[in-house]
Amino acid sequence: MNNTTVLTFEGKPLNPATKDWINQMADAIRRRCGDRPVMRMYAYRHCVTEYLAMDFDPTTAPKDKIHGGFSITMSVCRADTPSLQLPEAGVFEIVPGVTNWVDAMTLANSLCQSLGALVKFNYG
Repeated sequence: MNNTTVLTFEGKPLNPATKDWINQMADAIRRRCGDRPVMRMYAYRHCVTEYLAMDFDPTTAPKDKIHGGFSITMSVCRADTPSLQLPEAGVFEIVPGVTNWVDAMTLANSLCQSLGALVKFNYG
């Protein structure tokens, strides 16, 4: 695997752009869901592409501050180039892409830690 496609190393983001994406995503999710959201996580396959879905739901924010959920559906495809886009204003779901499951799980872990999220695994 080419080193330019790897986003994480030893359980941490490898470069400043990846760290910045995690911080900006955590801020966007926090604005939408409040502090310490619940993250429901599950993997699935559609055609030949595998995905890691992360759905964030509000928990502790005051009702007047909660706006709803946020969804990240990360595609995991060796042929792709990593794509860590940020959501546009008013958009509460994105589909970033990574080239391997280690990066997908490490980014999910870093995001959860940044948010203090409670993680639950969906059962299909």
